[in-house]
Amino acid sequence: MRNLVYVACIVALCAAVFGLSALVSAPATSAQQPKFEAPRQGYADVEAAARKLLAAYATGDAEKLWESLAAPRRNSCALALARSIRRYEEKPESFEKFKTRMPKLDPAGKLKMKTLDDLRAMRPADFFALTTGMLVASATENVRARLKGQWYMVEREIGLTQLRELRGAAEIVTRGYVCFENLEGDLIKVGCMPDDDGWRMTTFDVKVGDFHRGFTGTFALSGVQGQMGDAEMSEARAALGAMKDRARVVYQRSMRAPEDLDDLGIGENELEGSYFDASCYKITDSNERNWTAICKPKNADGPVLAVVCNLVEGRSQFSQYEDEEEMKLNPPKLEEKK
Repeated sequence: MRNLVYVACIVALCAAVFGLSALVSAPATSAQQPKFEAPRQGYADVEAAARKLLAAYATGDAEKLWESLAAPRRNSCALALARSIRRYEEKPESFEKFKTRMPKLDPAGKLKMKTLDDLRAMRPADFFALTTGMLVASATENVRARLKGQWYMVEREIGLTQLRELRGAAEIVTRGYVCFENLEGDLIKVGCMPDDDGWRMTTFDVKVGDFHRGFTGTFALSGVQGQMGDAEMSEARAALGAMKDRARVVYQRSMRAPEDLDDLGIGENELEGSYFDASCYKITDSNERNWTAICKPKNADGPVLAVVCNLVEGRSQFSQYEDEEEMKLNPPKLEEKK
């Protein structure tokens, strides 16, 4: 009997030691495990949400367009409108410049915007229609006719995508994508997300003939598609990339983000190129997690190329704007991790 007791004690002790060892050696899980969100609706619901965007754009209905938009994007639009109003209040000359763009943004004059009070009274729904090109499409006869024609759903997907790290966990969330095409080969692509009461639109891209506008999170008030040429773009990207790399080195050595070209240790001749020189480059944000530098042509409002970098992690990306006004409306920031 005594031997049995000894054996039982030894077995219990081994089990305890083995359990403790397994506990110690087991990897930490809770903070690093991705959080998964299962799809809430099926493919038909995603397509229905995308068709709401298509119907709104085809009829030029700002309210329907607004209703098809996901709540976070609505809030972003309301914020962009508030920023515009505040900026124009602080700099009336900027509002005068904005008014000169209105004929391009609203060819039919539907909004009848002439004063800053008119902008203050503008609904976010109308602001969204204005900045995403819908008023241009509805005022262009051939575009309007094609939009009202027959569209075929040719692609429809639902999947999981990883967003930026949040509270130590990698967020994995559901997103949807739908593509429509017509007989002429025009395309309308719509991105969707599950919202409070079903799927809603988050992004869209409309290509109808020569018309090409949409929404990727940027609210553009210029009314023109100003872009750098390939050679200019190549030169600007190379210089901004070098500035970004130098900023990381400076930060790692000093733990302080560079605030100007002198902090980077870059001489004027280093930025001398065929299209730009040192006066075309500047640092606009010295936050180490959103460090931003831009390049724009001399004596011109735009276009502007910006590089934003997280100097701590090393992630970076480029963004192009039609001018600095648009960049102030949509401050450069790193996209969510995919």
